[in-house]
Amino acid sequence: MDGLEAVVERLERVAGRLEKFEGHVGAAGAVISSGASTPISSGPAATSAPSSPAPRASSSVEAYDMLLVQQVARVVVTAKKIGREGELWPIDQRDLVVEASKLFEQAFQELRRVVEAMSACKRPALPDLQKLLAPAGDLLVSATNKAEHCRSAANNHLKMIAEGLQALTWTAFTGSGP
Repeated sequence: MDGLEAVVERLERVAGRLEKFEGHVGAAGAVISSGASTPISSGPAATSAPSSPAPRASSSVEAYDMLLVQQVARVVVTAKKIGREGELWPIDQRDLVVEASKLFEQAFQELRRVVEAMSACKRPALPDLQKLLAPAGDLLVSATNKAEHCRSAANNHLKMIAEGLQALTWTAFTGSGP
């Protein structure tokens, strides 16, 4: 019976650690499993358990949130100005830059889920990583297609957005560091 009691005790300790880990992941698991793109709030998301305080985001997620607030938002605001100032452009081309900037913003927001998952979990298997990166990858492809298939006064702006999104491919790097 001592062996059985030892196994039960060990299982209880493991279960306790898993429950503790689940509390730390909280909202990250919900965001990742939903697969949906959601706007990024300035603070950590609330967990489903009202009695426990919301877990603090990791420093990498907080830094990424700062990037979203300080830099990505500036790109979107500037794109709206360009769209308004494109009065000399044909009417059907005025919103091209604004539409592309929305893809830019959505891609960065999708990538926040990836950063959040990477900060909370172990390295995923390649198929799981591909599933996690797929929404952001689709947005990169859309922005690139928009830039390549559009010959207009906004072409340089569209190319800048598409090429800027290539910076997000760092999350797909699976090799060893320098």
